Amino acid sequence: METEKHELIEATGTKLFIGNLDFVKTGMTQFVEPFAKYGQIKEAYLSPPKVAGNKNAGWGILVTDEETARLILGATIVIDNRVVRVTRAKPKAE
Repeated sequence: METEKHELIEATGTKLFIGNLDFVKTGMTQFVEPFAKYGQIKEAYLSPPKVAGNKNAGWGILVTDEETARLILGATIVIDNRVVRVTRAKPKAE
């Protein structure tokens, strides 16, 4: 039971969606580094480009706390000469 509780705690945080990135050119290290200076990044992910009806394609990060999320949302972040768009990820409809 303790393990399940620990996994649930580890999965919490604020998820942010990152747009306007080059799927081919941008690597995971290039992607994470500009955000890490604002706080701890628990997870970074890439959903494949929009193919075969994938409406949720894109890059995202999971940050540890709301303050880190606010700092990132208020920052101008440039990756591969592109100003990225940062928004809160929307919860999946049940």
